[in-house]
Amino acid sequence: MTGDLVENFESVLYHSQAYPFELNVIPLLAQWEKAKAKFIEAFGGKTIWKSREPVRINLTKEMKAEKFKSFLEELQNHGYCEDDDFNTFIVSNQDGFFENKVVEEWPEYHICKGAKLLKSFKKFNFDAENLRVMQDIASRYIQEDKIEGYLYLSVDPLDFLTVSDNNAKWTSCHSLDGDYRGGNLNYMVDEITLIAYVASDKKEQLRCFPRGLFWNNKKWRMLVHTNWKTNIYYNKQYPFTNDLLLELTHNAVVSVLSLTDMSKPECVGVRNLDYWCNSLVLKPDKTVRDIQDYIIYEADNGYLDLIRSQSYQPIMSYKLTVYEKWLKSRKHFLLGKKKQEKRLSELLTIHIGAPALCPCCGESHINSRSSFLCNDCICEHDADVDFYCYCAGCGGHIYEGEYCEMLNGEIYCERCLEEMKGIEEEEDTYA
Repeated sequence: MTGDLVENFESVLYHSQAYPFELNVIPLLAQWEKAKAKFIEAFGGKTIWKSREPVRINLTKEMKAEKFKSFLEELQNHGYCEDDDFNTFIVSNQDGFFENKVVEEWPEYHICKGAKLLKSFKKFNFDAENLRVMQDIASRYIQEDKIEGYLYLSVDPLDFLTVSDNNAKWTSCHSLDGDYRGGNLNYMVDEITLIAYVASDKKEQLRCFPRGLFWNNKKWRMLVHTNWKTNIYYNKQYPFTNDLLLELTHNAVVSVLSLTDMSKPECVGVRNLDYWCNSLVLKPDKTVRDIQDYIIYEADNGYLDLIRSQSYQPIMSYKLTVYEKWLKSRKHFLLGKKKQEKRLSELLTIHIGAPALCPCCGESHINSRSSFLCNDCICEHDADVDFYCYCAGCGGHIYEGEYCEMLNGEIYCERCLEEMKGIEEEEDTYA
């Protein structure tokens, strides 16, 4: 553990959480260093492995059509396609979607051909918060058309903090202001989790980082979990799913970690819509099994898609020799059910997450999903609510040093101010 790591980790927590009290991150980072020792050794003494050649991915015409369909479904699931005019407008401009360009003009809404498609959303009657969400969803799909960068495998603490923070306009509940941010530290200190992501070879200034501290901008990422013996679980991909990236990640993981005799990744889960949990079905067995009997989530502060997501089916790679032993035990009735289950458990079981020490006191474990602090420190510092400011328009996090204005007693971010100004100018133009 270097002095720079301690200083940088501490500074990101101060900047992103606006803590007005002193931190003690050394015990937490010592816990991380011990837990990730095997990964760091496999990475040649470094916390991050980087591919030699860049990754380049472009969508085919068929893939674009499928992605556009998924985009419409996501808008519909959020209730944003209830406006018939907006829905018709989006569908009629499908051919320009991935270029963010209007190809069918809408004079009644003062939308010209060639205009920016995402900016045209504001012509319809959406409030600032919903407009921001819709534009971010659309931007996320547009970015899937072309992705270029290097593939990284990382156990660096700064990557665990920024697992869902980037300049690529996507996020999740594990962002530094997310409802499940506490889980980032649990993944950081377990012995089995790494982060795979695509980024350029140039570090950037992230909003969640203090000025002057640069980091990798994740265009795509996926949590990967391995028990180092019999399995590798591939978590949900963000902000989009790509089979080629999954294949490239798998090849890198088995090579870099020297995991031999592993199968290709395959879907082993089924979504259970009746309750908040996935199930496991391993070929050729037809038995549906409770996934929580095998994927043990040790510290339940994060949102573990492997178990809970209803938009993702678990994917894993398993050791072929152990799999074959299990298959033989199924055919050998004299071995009995217990022997079969023991071999299946050996194949599937993994313990994800670990109790993380509080970065403030360095003594107690955190047990909050939306905080990095233990309960004692939350009480001592009155930290049951966040210390940073929120925009009254979109509800977004306003970081120290970012432009904002007070209007009618409320704080607005720069983007919302620009959108409000644009609406006012248009109203004056067409008055």
